[in-house]
Amino acid sequence: QDLAFEHRMYLPLAAVLTLLVLLAIGLLLKLPRTALAGKVLAWGLLICSTAWLLDATIVRNDDYRTAISLWRQTTQVAAHNAGAWTNLGLAFKDKGQFRDAAEALQHAVELKPDDVAARASYAGVLIEAGELELAETQLQQAFELAPTDYLTILNLGNLEFARQRYIEAIAYLSGALGAKPEERGVRLCLAACLINTGQFAEAEEHCRHVLRGEPNSSDALLNLACALGGQGQTDSAIEACRSAIELGPSSPNALGTLALLLTSSNPAEARQLYVRAAELEPLLPTFDLALGNLLVRSDPEEAAVVAVRAASYA
Repeated sequence: QDLAFEHRMYLPLAAVLTLLVLLAIGLLLKLPRTALAGKVLAWGLLICSTAWLLDATIVRNDDYRTAISLWRQTTQVAAHNAGAWTNLGLAFKDKGQFRDAAEALQHAVELKPDDVAARASYAGVLIEAGELELAETQLQQAFELAPTDYLTILNLGNLEFARQRYIEAIAYLSGALGAKPEERGVRLCLAACLINTGQFAEAEEHCRHVLRGEPNSSDALLNLACALGGQGQTDSAIEACRSAIELGPSSPNALGTLALLLTSSNPAEARQLYVRAAELEPLLPTFDLALGNLLVRSDPEEAAVVAVRAASYA
């Protein structure tokens, strides 16, 4: 679908450059035969051509500085190329620039409406941005075009997960995992859905599978802690959660999970963990509510203060 690729042009250019060199030599031979004039002209041509090629190299290397700069420049010279717009959108997505990613991928879909990958990628960015209804529309159209497309099925699972419809998400994510069993991110998302539906043993299996290949995955350790806690294995859950916090000490979810696990055995530490989690996630009432519930018996006055603070988020 692309007429030429830059890295394929060196060999075809050899014949053209040979012709240019022969023409240059021919022109030089026809010029006055004085040695000084010939040397000046030859050196002048060499310096000018070198400077021009050096400048062109610097300019082109700047395009290669980042994936975003490369694909942005590509879309400027080939605005009709849907694939370039798709790659630009994915480059923005990798950097967390979801608004820019959505605009680029929307343009790709407009240029090539039957491009399933572009539609599914566009839907994935919309899910990240919280525009779930628009994402559903894109995924429905992608599914009609290719019912077995991996990315479409995966993002249908991500959509249902974002809607907290975990049973539906499990069906899609299981299908995606069947197509690509080594995709650790899919396995962890599936584990989270299983935890939310009380299927803790199966969730534990998925977490341990990820940890065998990536033992320092804080997300896998945190999900494992939740799965173990759900099965009543509190000590093992606490150990897994502490390991997750060592790898990611600024994770409010990990701190909050450990606090929940310590509620009975060490309420003082649980209180400290909830406070730290609330400081790291100041825009959500979740940890203040949990802290209020923890304090309601031991310190009802402080519990009331925390509850009022939590209510102010609404």
